[in-house]
Amino acid sequence: MGKLEFLRFCRRAPVYMWNRKKAVTFAAMILGLSYVFTAPVRQFCIKMNYDVSPYVLPHMISNLYYQLSLMACVVFFYSDVPFTNQKEFYRIFRSGRTAWTVSCLYYLLLMGFAMMAAVAAMALIPLLPVTEWSGEWGKILYTLCYYGEESQLFEIEFDILNYFTPFQAMGVTVLLGGLVLGFFGILMFTISLYSSRNISMITGMVLVILPLMAENFLNLQNNVKVWYFSPISWMRLTRIELIYHRGLPNLQFILPCLAVLIFVCSIACVWKVRNMDFDLDNEG
Repeated sequence: MGKLEFLRFCRRAPVYMWNRKKAVTFAAMILGLSYVFTAPVRQFCIKMNYDVSPYVLPHMISNLYYQLSLMACVVFFYSDVPFTNQKEFYRIFRSGRTAWTVSCLYYLLLMGFAMMAAVAAMALIPLLPVTEWSGEWGKILYTLCYYGEESQLFEIEFDILNYFTPFQAMGVTVLLGGLVLGFFGILMFTISLYSSRNISMITGMVLVILPLMAENFLNLQNNVKVWYFSPISWMRLTRIELIYHRGLPNLQFILPCLAVLIFVCSIACVWKVRNMDFDLDNEG
């Protein structure tokens, strides 16, 4: 396969691998999750007779329980890796092992950003009736930050309001979220190739609950070292180093680390697929 044909094959890979039913289910789950978490904000807007700016995602994703719920949905979406079925076996035979592996990695990284874009859209949809379209954080978010609301399910974080503009916060959240979700899928793909799909899902769930363990270490022992080993936590702007010196991972650590992790897993996948025998009858 020539270089041009190789690039065309990789570019078309998401079309072949796209699972419409799973994508629709994922979007519906995220929409339901967003509807529940934003309900107190909607009620507060109605009570105050004032609209809210649409930039709630960076605050909502910094909530531990929203993040845990989101990542459970991500594990569901990635549950069919490593895509070893009769259709994919034909594509491996036609394109070659290396091209197929690279196309899978490209698909998983692309889906990380696609899922993050979907999460951002689904966070906005429930707030559309009470949305104020502006480039500022807005009075409602500042009010909820300073005074709160009894029924509030996630906090409006002062650090985010203080350090980022709305567009910066949304951009960094989508960038980090896309990279983390892409790495998460590639890691599950790698583990599936070297062991089994069930082991990859178990590993995925361990990574999902790791932020909960890190939170407990922080609260009980004031130990921040665990955050360096919890990539899922890097999606939360409140758990990365901003202007305070708390010893948390900063962007200068997180971005190169994610790049290295994705690269190492990708090399491991290519090597494994080039040397493995596919067993289509046993995908567990």
